[in-house]
Amino acid sequence: MIVPLVVAFGCHSPEEQRTPPAAEASSPLAAPSSFPATLDGQLDRIDSQGGRSVDAVLDNWESSWDVGYSMLEKNPNKYAGTAFTFYGKIVQIQENEGFTRARICFSDDFDAIIYVEGRFSTPYLKNQYVNVVGYLAGNHTYTSQANWTVTIPALAARAIFSKKERKPYDDLYFKRHGNKPFKFPKAS
Repeated sequence: MIVPLVVAFGCHSPEEQRTPPAAEASSPLAAPSSFPATLDGQLDRIDSQGGRSVDAVLDNWESSWDVGYSMLEKNPNKYAGTAFTFYGKIVQIQENEGFTRARICFSDDFDAIIYVEGRFSTPYLKNQYVNVVGYLAGNHTYTSQANWTVTIPALAARAIFSKKERKPYDDLYFKRHGNKPFKFPKAS
Protein backbone atom coordinates (compact mmCIF):
# COMPACT_ATOMS: atom_id res chain seq x y z
CA MET A 1 0.00 0.00 0.00
CA ILE A 2 1.43 3.38 -0.96
CA VAL A 3 0.97 6.00 1.70
CA PRO A 4 0.19 9.27 -0.07
CA LEU A 5 1.70 11.55 2.51
CA VAL A 6 3.96 14.55 2.29
CA VAL A 7 5.47 17.28 4.45
CA ALA A 8 8.91 18.78 4.27
CA PHE A 9 8.14 22.18 5.69
CA GLY A 10 9.27 21.21 9.19
CA CYS A 11 13.04 21.51 9.02
CA HIS A 12 14.85 24.51 10.42
CA SER A 13 18.45 25.22 11.21
CA PRO A 14 19.44 25.00 14.91
CA GLU A 15 19.39 28.82 15.08
CA GLU A 16 15.75 28.88 13.99
CA GLN A 17 14.54 26.09 16.26
CA ARG A 18 12.20 27.01 19.08
CA THR A 19 11.66 24.91 22.13
CA PRO A 20 8.10 24.50 23.45
CA PRO A 21 7.41 24.88 27.14
CA ALA A 22 7.18 21.78 29.31
CA ALA A 23 4.16 19.65 28.45
CA GLU A 24 1.84 20.25 31.33
CA ALA A 25 -1.78 19.17 31.63
CA SER A 26 -3.01 22.65 30.67
CA SER A 27 -0.51 23.07 27.84
CA PRO A 28 -1.51 22.51 24.20
CA LEU A 29 1.60 20.32 23.99
CA ALA A 30 0.32 17.74 26.43
CA ALA A 31 -1.24 14.57 25.11
CA PRO A 32 -4.91 14.18 25.99
CA SER A 33 -5.15 12.36 29.33
CA SER A 34 -6.97 9.45 27.67
CA PHE A 35 -3.82 8.67 25.65
CA PRO A 36 -0.64 7.74 27.52
CA ALA A 37 2.52 9.45 26.25
CA THR A 38 3.95 6.08 25.12
CA LEU A 39 4.34 4.67 21.61
CA ASP A 40 1.18 2.57 21.92
CA GLY A 41 -0.73 5.42 23.56
CA GLN A 42 0.21 7.88 20.83
CA LEU A 43 -0.55 5.35 18.09
CA ASP A 44 -4.01 4.93 19.64
CA ARG A 45 -4.33 8.75 19.63
CA ILE A 46 -3.53 8.81 15.90
CA ASP A 47 -6.09 6.08 15.17
CA SER A 48 -8.77 8.00 17.09
CA GLN A 49 -7.99 11.32 15.37
CA GLY A 50 -8.37 10.59 11.67
CA GLY A 51 -5.55 8.13 11.11
CA ARG A 52 -3.54 8.92 7.98
CA SER A 53 -6.08 11.05 6.10
CA VAL A 54 -4.73 14.14 4.33
CA ASP A 55 -6.66 16.39 6.74
CA ALA A 56 -5.36 14.58 9.83
CA VAL A 57 -1.75 14.62 8.61
CA LEU A 58 -1.91 18.33 7.81
CA ASP A 59 -3.56 19.08 11.19
CA ASN A 60 -0.78 17.13 12.93
CA TRP A 61 1.87 18.97 10.91
CA GLU A 62 0.34 22.39 11.55
CA SER A 63 0.32 21.77 15.30
CA SER A 64 3.95 20.56 15.34
CA TRP A 65 6.54 22.24 17.49
CA ASP A 66 10.08 22.77 16.30
CA VAL A 67 12.20 20.94 18.88
CA GLY A 68 15.92 20.43 18.30
CA TYR A 69 17.37 16.94 18.54
CA SER A 70 19.63 17.88 21.46
CA MET A 71 16.54 18.84 23.48
CA LEU A 72 14.80 15.55 22.58
CA GLU A 73 17.86 13.53 23.48
CA LYS A 74 18.29 15.36 26.80
CA ASN A 75 14.71 14.90 28.00
CA PRO A 76 12.41 13.05 25.57
CA ASN A 77 9.71 12.49 28.19
CA LYS A 78 9.29 16.28 28.53
CA TYR A 79 8.04 16.36 24.94
CA ALA A 80 6.06 13.10 24.94
CA GLY A 81 2.66 13.72 23.35
CA THR A 82 3.93 16.76 21.37
CA ALA A 83 3.12 16.91 17.65
CA PHE A 84 6.35 16.69 15.67
CA THR A 85 7.47 16.70 12.04
CA PHE A 86 10.93 16.09 10.62
CA TYR A 87 12.81 15.16 7.46
CA GLY A 88 15.53 12.53 7.55
CA LYS A 89 17.30 9.51 6.08
CA ILE A 90 16.16 5.97 6.86
CA VAL A 91 18.97 4.08 8.61
CA GLN A 92 16.98 0.89 9.22
CA ILE A 93 13.40 -0.08 8.42
CA GLN A 94 11.35 -3.22 9.07
CA GLU A 95 7.74 -4.11 8.47
CA ASN A 96 5.76 -6.86 10.12
CA GLU A 97 1.99 -7.49 10.16
CA GLY A 98 1.05 -3.94 9.12
CA PHE A 99 3.53 -2.18 11.40
CA THR A 100 6.51 -0.13 10.28
CA ARG A 101 9.45 0.26 12.63
CA ALA A 102 12.39 2.43 11.59
CA ARG A 103 15.39 4.32 12.81
CA ILE A 104 15.60 7.61 10.94
CA CYS A 105 18.44 10.18 11.05
CA PHE A 106 17.39 13.65 12.06
CA SER A 107 18.70 15.37 8.91
CA ASP A 108 22.14 13.97 7.97
CA ASP A 109 23.51 13.58 11.51
CA PHE A 110 24.02 9.85 12.12
CA ASP A 111 24.38 10.59 15.84
CA ALA A 112 20.87 12.04 15.87
CA ILE A 113 18.47 9.14 15.29
CA ILE A 114 14.78 8.86 16.15
CA TYR A 115 12.94 5.54 16.52
CA VAL A 116 9.73 5.70 14.49
CA GLU A 117 6.80 3.30 14.64
CA GLY A 118 3.58 3.40 12.64
CA ARG A 119 0.55 1.19 12.11
CA PHE A 120 0.95 1.05 8.34
CA SER A 121 3.28 -0.24 5.63
CA THR A 122 5.41 2.01 3.42
CA PRO A 123 7.22 1.64 0.09
CA TYR A 124 10.43 3.13 1.51
CA LEU A 125 13.82 1.49 1.94
CA LYS A 126 17.06 2.06 3.79
CA ASN A 127 18.95 5.21 2.67
CA GLN A 128 15.83 6.96 1.32
CA TYR A 129 14.90 10.42 2.59
CA VAL A 130 11.42 10.82 4.02
CA ASN A 131 9.20 13.22 5.90
CA VAL A 132 7.76 11.94 9.17
CA VAL A 133 4.67 13.34 10.93
CA GLY A 134 3.41 12.16 14.31
CA TYR A 135 3.69 12.53 18.08
CA LEU A 136 6.77 12.24 20.26
CA ALA A 137 6.57 9.29 22.63
CA GLY A 138 9.46 9.47 25.10
CA ASN A 139 12.33 6.97 24.74
CA HIS A 140 12.86 3.70 22.95
CA THR A 141 15.57 1.33 24.21
CA TYR A 142 17.04 -1.56 22.24
CA THR A 143 20.16 -3.74 22.18
CA SER A 144 22.54 -3.09 19.29
CA GLN A 145 24.33 -5.80 17.29
CA ALA A 146 27.41 -5.00 19.39
CA ASN A 147 25.29 -5.86 22.46
CA TRP A 148 25.15 -2.26 23.68
CA THR A 149 21.99 -0.85 25.24
CA VAL A 150 20.90 2.13 23.14
CA THR A 151 18.21 4.64 24.14
CA ILE A 152 16.92 7.16 21.59
CA PRO A 153 13.86 9.45 21.28
CA ALA A 154 10.71 7.77 19.93
CA LEU A 155 7.93 8.99 17.66
CA ALA A 156 4.52 7.45 16.91
CA ALA A 157 4.12 8.10 13.17
CA ARG A 158 0.92 9.28 11.57
CA ALA A 159 2.64 9.38 8.17
CA ILE A 160 5.92 8.71 6.41
CA PHE A 161 6.23 10.06 2.87
CA SER A 162 8.66 11.35 0.24
CA LYS A 163 8.95 14.80 -1.29
CA LYS A 164 7.34 13.40 -4.48
CA GLU A 165 4.15 12.64 -2.52
CA ARG A 166 3.84 16.13 -1.03
CA LYS A 167 1.29 17.64 -3.44
CA PRO A 168 -1.95 16.66 -1.62
CA TYR A 169 -0.69 18.35 1.54
CA ASP A 170 0.52 21.47 -0.26
CA ASP A 171 -2.84 21.72 -2.02
CA LEU A 172 -4.82 21.43 1.22
CA TYR A 173 -2.49 23.83 3.08
CA PHE A 174 -2.88 26.50 0.40
CA LYS A 175 -6.64 25.92 0.27
CA ARG A 176 -6.77 26.58 4.03
CA HIS A 177 -4.28 29.46 4.15
CA GLY A 178 -3.75 30.92 0.70
CA ASN A 179 -0.13 31.58 -0.17
CA LYS A 180 0.99 32.23 3.40
CA PRO A 181 4.17 30.36 4.35
CA PHE A 182 3.95 27.86 7.17
CA LYS A 183 5.44 28.90 10.52
CA PHE A 184 5.84 26.65 13.52
CA PRO A 185 4.03 27.76 16.69
CA LYS A 186 6.17 29.95 18.90
CA ALA A 187 7.01 28.77 22.38
CA SER A 188 5.48 30.93 25.09
